[in-house]
Amino acid sequence: IGDLCDMDIDGDGVPNDVDNCPFVPNPDQSDTDQDGTGDTCEPEADGDGDGVSNAVDNCPLTTNTDQADQDQDGIGDVCDNDIDGDGIRNDLDNCPEVANPDQSAVCDDIVSTNNLSLGLENIRIQPNPARDEAWLELSLQKAGDWSVAIIGLDGKTYARLPALTWSAGSQRVALPLGGVQPGMYFVHLESTQGVIARKLVVR
Repeated sequence: IGDLCDMDIDGDGVPNDVDNCPFVPNPDQSDTDQDGTGDTCEPEADGDGDGVSNAVDNCPLTTNTDQADQDQDGIGDVCDNDIDGDGIRNDLDNCPEVANPDQSAVCDDIVSTNNLSLGLENIRIQPNPARDEAWLELSLQKAGDWSVAIIGLDGKTYARLPALTWSAGSQRVALPLGGVQPGMYFVHLESTQGVIARKLVVR
């Protein structure tokens, strides 16, 4: 049942119109401070017990202390049904951790793995959405050879930086947006050990 026509969105047995926390299950409707907002919806509440309050937890009902969010869509990987953000559900995606909207066999040629196993941390694209320029920021645990590509939803490569040898530590690289038309893309960080994808919106 779609949320718009579901009388009990969080499925806790309490109808939306009387539920003091309509988007988070709380069948007991506890409200310690009697402010009309259920305890499980209070900003400081931690519904899944992972140490991250609901107000900032990107997966408030599923434990995910690391708050990993590969495609940077604001939904944590453990509760995201499209981890790589390529528009194809994980259970149907032939490469669920690497963006490949055309479902080409990118996983046959490139080993998909997580950030830490590749020695990458704190990967960000700023600003995002971007207009005339954007920067890729990250930290490397050790030096290595990497190339950066901007891939469209059609699977085509729209821009690419030549392979670079990055030293360990913080890196900040300008993304080649010249000629890249407005739309949604994926920035691929590629090495011989694997690839990491991050969503980029160009306006």
